Formats: sequence, C-alpha cells, structure tokens
Amino acid sequence: MSEAGLNVAGLFLNVIGGLVIFVWGPPQPGFKQQDFYVEAGTPERQAELKRLERRHRIMSRVGLGLIILGFLLQLPIALRPVLGI
Repeated sequence: MSEAGLNVAGLFLNVIGGLVIFVWGPPQPGFKQQDFYVEAGTPERQAELKRLERRHRIMSRVGLGLIILGFLLQLPIALRPVLGI
C-alpha cells in the first residue's frame, strides 16, 4: 500500500475509533462497584446491567484499539523523513 493509502487508512481508523469512544466512553479501570448490582432491583435487571457493562467494556476497548492501530499505520510514514529513510 502506498504512503498516502496508509495515511488515509490510519485516519479512517482514528475517526471510527474516536466515534466509538465518543458513544461508549473510554475504558474505565474501576467500573465495577460492589453494591451497584445489589441495589439494581430484580435479578433480570441485574443481568441486564451486567450485559450492558460488558458491552461497554468491549466497545470502549475496540474504539481505543482502532485509534492505536490508526496511529501505528501513520507512524512509520511520519518518522520516515526524520530518520532519513
């Protein structure tokens, strides 16, 4: 793939990853709270909240991964003139 193609692909992944993070939020290190599910009500509601938390965790990591992958696609092209390659 050409340099321009890699730049476009990297930018595209960055935009998609940014949109995913905008909707789902960045990954949170301490998302779980011990009493949160106890106060949530019925067991069905607790299961629904656990599914929602799992989806949030997965989608936020996917968004962050897309941004990192887009950055890694653009990095060699940006470093080429600096390194004299």
